Amino acid sequence: MCQIKISSLLGVIACAAFAPSAFAATLFSEDFSTAPGQPVALNGLVPTVGNAFNVSVDNAPGSLQVNGGVVNTSGGRRVFDVPFASALGAGQTLDVSIALNPLGNFFSGGFAGFRLVTGGVGGTSFGFFGDSNDDTTGFDLAPSSDGGLGEVKSGVNTLPSTALLTYAYDTGATTLSVNGTQVATTTFTSGQAVNDIQFENNGGGDASISSISATSIPEPSSLMAIFGGVAVLVARRRRS
Repeated sequence: MCQIKISSLLGVIACAAFAPSAFAATLFSEDFSTAPGQPVALNGLVPTVGNAFNVSVDNAPGSLQVNGGVVNTSGGRRVFDVPFASALGAGQTLDVSIALNPLGNFFSGGFAGFRLVTGGVGGTSFGFFGDSNDDTTGFDLAPSSDGGLGEVKSGVNTLPSTALLTYAYDTGATTLSVNGTQVATTTFTSGQAVNDIQFENNGGGDASISSISATSIPEPSSLMAIFGGVAVLVARRRRS
């Protein structure tokens, strides 16, 4: 039988409680690293981690492709879903990272951004991050799926950028960071088992996307609860 020192086990759990990222789980990951000059349709593309992309709206059917390591939505209204391998749960925080390339009308051409979704493709969407209108103020963060009510404007319109959305399941606390700097914070609806994100643009706003990833990370309080349970078991064992 495998023998594990109790003191060592406690040390591992205690460290984990203060470094929850060590227990992170990848829910979705794709870097669009297709061969140069060989376009691949986005619809049905199987990512490195997660379920296949689903394109539900394409102004020119079949034209939304991965080409040269990017997905460029220019050319009309597009909607596509990014289904996770599993859903976010209680005691977890969701990190969604989107790498965006320079594109003239991401901030000035119209609506373009991402929503969180529960229930998978065709499910219920909530929250928004991206550019919700046709001005040049920059990245927006909003609790509503249309990017309107409660919108927080960051004033940051730098490209290329890596936009990182962080959403806490238990509290709904949500932040948006751009290139490592937090630029906006708000509160989304809490307790949402997010298992998909959806991109949408209108006929004027476009995006050039080079990678998408989503990760679930245990809240420190969740790991501390585990630690507390183990501590109780250890105390009982020592008394016996």
